[in-house]
Amino acid sequence: MRDTVSPRITVVWMLLIFSMVSSGACSEKQQGLEQAKAYRGQLRDLVKSLDRKIEFYGRVLDQFDRPVDGALVSMGTRHFSIISPMFFSTTNLEVKTDHAGYFEVSGYRGSDLFVGGISREGYEFIRAQNPRDSFAYSGDPPFIPDRNNPVIFRLRKKLQNRTFLFKDRDWGFRISPDQMNMWKATDIVEKRKIRPFDGSDGDEHEVFCDLKYRAVLDEKAQEWSVYFSACRAEGGVVVSEEELYEAPKEGYRDEWRIVIPVGIIRERDDDPPSPCLYIKSRSPSIYSKVVVKTTYSDPDMIRMYGKMTTNPYGDRVLDSVDLDSLTSHQCVVLKARLEAEARTMLGDGRLPPRPKIMALIEAVKRGDKTLDELERETQDWKTEKNPNYTHQYWKRAHEKMKRRDFKGAVEEFDEYLRRGGVSARNLVYYDKGTALEQLGDIEGALECYHSALEEFPEELNRFLPKLVRVREKMGQIEEALIDMEKFFPKYIEIKTQRLEEVEKELALLEERPDPRRYRKLYSEKEDLTEILEYWDGRHRKEKKQLEEKLKQQQPHP
Repeated sequence: MRDTVSPRITVVWMLLIFSMVSSGACSEKQQGLEQAKAYRGQLRDLVKSLDRKIEFYGRVLDQFDRPVDGALVSMGTRHFSIISPMFFSTTNLEVKTDHAGYFEVSGYRGSDLFVGGISREGYEFIRAQNPRDSFAYSGDPPFIPDRNNPVIFRLRKKLQNRTFLFKDRDWGFRISPDQMNMWKATDIVEKRKIRPFDGSDGDEHEVFCDLKYRAVLDEKAQEWSVYFSACRAEGGVVVSEEELYEAPKEGYRDEWRIVIPVGIIRERDDDPPSPCLYIKSRSPSIYSKVVVKTTYSDPDMIRMYGKMTTNPYGDRVLDSVDLDSLTSHQCVVLKARLEAEARTMLGDGRLPPRPKIMALIEAVKRGDKTLDELERETQDWKTEKNPNYTHQYWKRAHEKMKRRDFKGAVEEFDEYLRRGGVSARNLVYYDKGTALEQLGDIEGALECYHSALEEFPEELNRFLPKLVRVREKMGQIEEALIDMEKFFPKYIEIKTQRLEEVEKELALLEERPDPRRYRKLYSEKEDLTEILEYWDGRHRKEKKQLEEKLKQQQPHP
């Protein structure tokens, strides 16, 4: 008979095995719980043992070492807590400085004290200037408070004449070895990059070169050389490790070199300091500041990023007014209004008037200046008062001249000038004078060319021949000679002065070679020399011809 196993016995065995396994699992779980309990007991005792009596003595000074009274110091202590899962908790506390800038903390227990921030109206707390903000009373070595030697904290006292500034928090560049010696540039006002930069001053209707830069890798020395340079002769760059809130008055160079070893990584405020760039650009001049926040350098790439601020009003103040009292929407609308006006006027070659910013902020808060008004003004600046908008009158005038509608062209030119158009204003005078000659309005053409020479004496080569020809048509030979003697010396002075500037810069480039720049300046030097020789000869020749005509006009005795 075949052996069989009773189903009941099978169930019993299964229950027995499950019981044994469950018993083992429970035993392991119980053991784990006991170990966890022991660990938590050790952690509790350890955290509790770290608590010490906390006393702290500090002092707050400004950048001029003057005490700051009434500053609110926000701090916190880390201490043992039985109800916390990790047995520690944080208590926040605030104290104010006295008349001498001192403050103190006492009556607490804990392992650490940290300073979260310091605030006072009219001052700024900069983390980079206060790198030590945590104090371990149970550390190795422990922090020991000293009433006679308080910890010094710094607040920056803001300037009284703060103003609205353009801000670009995403300024930066990266350059690889295959882009070495290739200039890149930035239009500070429009926040636009020009890359690659071909050495020109920029298209006045689109972008303007304020700052250019390039980088060169020295593989042998394992270092990058980054060159920052002004785009125009009237500009310059200053590099400093100190962040200033008023641009330097002097010390600007045409080019500044910064050496960065390969392997540098700077991305935190407590890393080694990065440079601050101060830029003087355009004419009339405006001032900007770049605070480099992040630097990476390796054999394959150099990258620098930071924050740029620009004062569009022509003074050297680089301390921005606070708009914190406005709502976010009010802030956005007011910024758009101020930026639109400044961009339009700078694009038109003029400095915008500095706004009474505090009064404007108060007017917006009270509702005296509504957001609708600000938005309408912004739109006005972006359209009718924009140089690109006035430029359309010149374009329409040219279209009418092609159709020989000279009267309509003159009306368009007059509208352009009436609206204050500056871009290509010299060409407007030239074309308007041509149109007036075609209409037979010789006196109008004479007035136009004369106004152009008064405003653009450097354009003598364009306007003086026209002016002399019109004078001859009117029989005013003597007046033509007077005009020649009046405007020609100014032209020669301007060209001679520029030639001297070019020769000086070429001499400097002998010490700091820049082949592309050298070729451009050398070509300009040759052109200027030829221009001076040509116009000197032409002036003598035309003067002689006019004197002979004048003699012919005079009656014979």
